[in-house]
Amino acid sequence: MIETNQQKKRGVAEVTCPKCGSHLVVSRVPNPAAGADGSEGYFVQCHECGTWLTGTIDPNDNVFRPL
Repeated sequence: MIETNQQKKRGVAEVTCPKCGSHLVVSRVPNPAAGADGSEGYFVQCHECGTWLTGTIDPNDNVFRPL
C-alpha cells in the first residue's frame, strides 16, 4: 500500500489482513517495544475476521512488516 505524507506525519502505517484482505490502519504509540535495529513491535487484530497480526514498523518509513 502507498502511504500518504499526512499518514507519515501522524505516525500510522497501513496493512492488509492476509486472511480476509481487510485494510487496517496501525497507529504508532509514543513508547513502543523497540528492537536493536530501532524497529517497533506491534500486535494488531483485524476488525473484520479477528485474525491477530504480528509485525514491526520501521520508524524511518512507517511500513508495517509482518513477522
